[in-house]
Amino acid sequence: AMQPDIKETGTFVLNGETFEPLRIIIDADFSGNILDADLRISDGSVTGEYRSKRPGDIEKSTTPIDLETPESLVTRASMFALVAALPLNEGDVYPVKWFNSLSAKMEDISVNVIGEERVSVPAGDYDAIVVQFENATPENIVYVSKDARAVIRIDVPSINMRFERMPNEDAATE
Repeated sequence: AMQPDIKETGTFVLNGETFEPLRIIIDADFSGNILDADLRISDGSVTGEYRSKRPGDIEKSTTPIDLETPESLVTRASMFALVAALPLNEGDVYPVKWFNSLSAKMEDISVNVIGEERVSVPAGDYDAIVVQFENATPENIVYVSKDARAVIRIDVPSINMRFERMPNEDAATE
């Protein structure tokens, strides 16, 4: 359940041996605010460009990106998958420096394990571990199923947005 007219796709290419990010491609439309990005990660930097267009603009504006990155770069998008692999004991806090591909900024965030909660999403009902990404732009609350250790819901409270796991249609027909 998201605000109307929000569409976002992202392609993240990782090194198959190290899982380090190599390329990020984003195609997004946030209620008429268009953002396209094509970024490459190598030799300690993120390079590429962002193309954006606001409602009423005739053409997209282009912003080049050349940003130094830390040795072990984590991207915002990859953290949504990696969080499920953490131990996730209530009270745990994990400091993370990540590259936010939507804002083109390095951010020092805190991954805080808040507790547990029963969560219902279209894919079913789950006992979930609640994790908050604090100091992120925007902040997120992530729900990780206790049993399967998969992300089942992501809330973005500041913009009233929620992503929910959908049923696996292939599994339902087997």
